[in-house]
Amino acid sequence: MIIMKFFDSNEWRTLWPFYLYSLIIGSFFIIMPFLVIFFNNIGLTFKQISTLLAILFISPIMFEVPTGAFADAYGRKFSVIIGDFFFGLTIFIIPLIKNYNGLILIFLLWGLSSSFTSGADSAWVVDLLKHKKQSKLVHNYFVKIRSIASFGAIVSGVLGSILVKYYGLNIIWYVSGIAIMLSTIFLWFFSKEYFKKKKHSFLSLTKKTFNNFKVSFNYGFKHPVLLYLILGGFFIMLSAMGDVAWQPYFKDLGIPVYFFGYIFSASALIVIGLPFLAKPLLKKFKKEKYYLAFLILFLSLVLFSVYFIFSPILAVIAFILISFPFELKGPVEDTYFQKFIPNKIRASVGSVKAMILRIGGGISLLIGGYLADIVGPKMVIVYSGLFVLPAIVFYLLIKEKR
Repeated sequence: MIIMKFFDSNEWRTLWPFYLYSLIIGSFFIIMPFLVIFFNNIGLTFKQISTLLAILFISPIMFEVPTGAFADAYGRKFSVIIGDFFFGLTIFIIPLIKNYNGLILIFLLWGLSSSFTSGADSAWVVDLLKHKKQSKLVHNYFVKIRSIASFGAIVSGVLGSILVKYYGLNIIWYVSGIAIMLSTIFLWFFSKEYFKKKKHSFLSLTKKTFNNFKVSFNYGFKHPVLLYLILGGFFIMLSAMGDVAWQPYFKDLGIPVYFFGYIFSASALIVIGLPFLAKPLLKKFKKEKYYLAFLILFLSLVLFSVYFIFSPILAVIAFILISFPFELKGPVEDTYFQKFIPNKIRASVGSVKAMILRIGGGISLLIGGYLADIVGPKMVIVYSGLFVLPAIVFYLLIKEKR
């Protein structure tokens, strides 16, 4: 009964496997609150940690074309399943790797697995809804999938804190890896896809995908809306330099490591309903570009405020507040972005955007790790507030009428 009140009956009938899959992974993916501190505890410098994370961000770019061809040849569903299953397997073995070069290789494989899902996951759902003449549910899907993921994050943070407290940090990789592999198997058996198999070889599809990628790249960077959404997203990703800093910053303030999961859960609990406010808030701003620009200004101000924070409680509040712009931005920007893309290049344009964002995230992490070893984690967070400011300018440059 409660489920039916939350979901439209047609929506639940079509999308329930995707929603449950997101809930399962969100609830048992307990890595994020402890990732940086795990590698720091085994002796890696911030620069080494950020290099690993940058590899994770950037390496999928090398595989975008062949994995895109794979999705065209065998279906987006199969591409997502393969990518996520090997993603779970990869992170499961991370604590077994004892040297830095081995970790570099594993993170490259992690990046490869994510390239199978990049662009294909959203395109899979959007095209399925269009095929069933349920395009009106696209916005609902992007809103609810984020809200479900946030609910799962509440569970994962608490679960992670309990497990880390009693079993140590290694447990985060084993639990997360098993959960991803099992939920991926579940998605394979219960999800549906609208896909017409291409009558071409993998090599010809690879060439075709490369050409499609060039077409999509040109389309995205010549489009008067998509161009600025992509560039804005690039600079927002530069705030990821703070991702390497928050956990050691909390530790420097005296917060116990196992408590990080509770902070993560508190953040997810507070923002869980925010995606539902995105649409009514957008009406107040009337245009997407003003709405998005305001959110990034808010993000920048919160990051700058960390300079004046010396209290663990205020630091946690700031950490939670930086989630607000992302949760409010996502559903609006995702729907807005999809609005301007033709069906036949939807997945490849999504891949172009993902590529640019990954480059931005990789660059920011490298900068963040380098700075953290020099000026400390706190100042890295403060500096990240400066790097996101150009995104405001790009959003305001959007001109739909062209």
